[in-house]
Amino acid sequence: MTLPASPREIGAPEQMRQAYDRLARRYHADRERFDLREVYTAFRRRLPEHGAVLDLGCGAGDSVSSYFTRDGWSAVGYDFSPAMLALAAKNNPALKRICRDLRRIRPGQERYEAAIAIYSLFHLRVEEQFTLLGKVFRALKPGGGLLFTYGLGCEDEPEEVERGESFMGETLYYAHTRPDRLCRRLCELGFVDIELAVREIGGERFLWCCCTKPGAL
Repeated sequence: MTLPASPREIGAPEQMRQAYDRLARRYHADRERFDLREVYTAFRRRLPEHGAVLDLGCGAGDSVSSYFTRDGWSAVGYDFSPAMLALAAKNNPALKRICRDLRRIRPGQERYEAAIAIYSLFHLRVEEQFTLLGKVFRALKPGGGLLFTYGLGCEDEPEEVERGESFMGETLYYAHTRPDRLCRRLCELGFVDIELAVREIGGERFLWCCCTKPGAL
């Protein structure tokens, strides 16, 4: 008898990359039901008129970063799925695309006015999430903003939750910590002005988080 895979087996980088390669076209075809304009507009109130945005898990390039590039921002997107990035080349040619797992990103000397992780951060283990967010903090300019999607949690849950969940015929890995611990860890990294909001978009409910690196742009 074949035992069901554990969440961590499902979440192995190569397993997840293959899953997203397989579902890339179906995922992109379904994007029209995800209207992110309201989220983008609210986030832009934290930001200057123009700048550069770092998109972590840019997928097919048609998520929030597409609003930025249409408004004249430069954008750099990381994703580990070549199939997703091939779609991004068509959907958002202004997006500079880098094929790399989020665990291995190296922002280098570039600094950004904004960073986003839309429907991507929760595919990493919890400690990997905060390692990545530490890199994001260092890559943001003072006063820069961060927007990301996170798993819903409640006070009576364990500090860390891991699960495999079906999505468009693929089983994907998800992980999150409780909202109170999320806020605490973001504060420890140095972020301020943390706002959490539960939003239902396209029939899916997630926790949306905005926060800022201290300073002035």
